Amino acid sequence: PQSVGVPARLLVLGKHSGRNALRLTLRDLGYEASDTELAEVYSRVTALADQAKQVRPRDIVAIAHEVIRRRSPAMAAESSPAA
Repeated sequence: PQSVGVPARLLVLGKHSGRNALRLTLRDLGYEASDTELAEVYSRVTALADQAKQVRPRDIVAIAHEVIRRRSPAMAAESSPAA
């Protein structure tokens, strides 16, 4: 997993995972979400988990990138994963 950028201690998220688990996962993936962004990412992740039963790291990255990308460019650059 680490060879493709997924942290070794990444939590498996499902529809019963909490916000703190998601916040830790986002941090491990290089994102620092505000409370509002976390709430939106959480809502979208749990909706996906209802359909898919398990959310993959790439799903979380895609959702987080879309949510955080909506900020002003300066704020988005601060929260995006390092290149």
